[in-house]
Amino acid sequence: MKFWRFELYKYRRNMGLAIILFLTTIIVLFQSYTGYITKEIPSKALYATGLDLLSMLIFPVLIPMVISLSHYIDKENFGLQNLFLKGIDIKQFKLFRWLFYVVGFPILFLIYFGIVLVFIGLRGENIFLTFYNLIPYLLLVVLSIMTLVNISFCIYDLAKQNSLLPILIGLGGAILGTFPFGDHIWLMNPYSYLNYVFSFRRLHTYHIVILIVVTIVTFGGIMILNTSRTECEYEG
Repeated sequence: MKFWRFELYKYRRNMGLAIILFLTTIIVLFQSYTGYITKEIPSKALYATGLDLLSMLIFPVLIPMVISLSHYIDKENFGLQNLFLKGIDIKQFKLFRWLFYVVGFPILFLIYFGIVLVFIGLRGENIFLTFYNLIPYLLLVVLSIMTLVNISFCIYDLAKQNSLLPILIGLGGAILGTFPFGDHIWLMNPYSYLNYVFSFRRLHTYHIVILIVVTIVTFGGIMILNTSRTECEYEG
């Protein structure tokens, strides 16, 4: 947990992330309320309405942005070098930093999902039953988010600690994901997984299998990079 405290401490002096999260919350509230007052939209469709921008554009870009910001703060403040000089295991620190985001981002999304549930409850729906019925979709959402976290870390390492490249790729992938390229093309673009899954499109077995396989591959990539580039960030 001490490593997670280190990660949270980075943002105490950085208001940019707080502003982004605040604006994201406002967007989710606005879209959820808009869906709530629009009687033509059925209660089940409130998910797609309230979390439309979040799943389609904000989260696929926010994830690489925050991860790149974390790395950038470390480089600017010599964070990893200082930890190394204090005798802290850098490999262990990197592992817990990755865990911070691979766990934290799904939790953050579920918090926003909870906001939509409130408006669904105001429509008179049973929110507990609704949540139960959506567990399979939520599990796929969690896998989609974990995939984006893993890809962001991998791109940063493979790009020789380029903080901007993961953001640009995330933005490009999210924008491409908004185009109607067809039912199968989205499988080639992990940045569109979250939007596709949470828009409640019809998912076939091969969709789910490919999503799980891609997630496993990205976890494998993280393990390989963690073992082969342990000292990459503090050398020199």
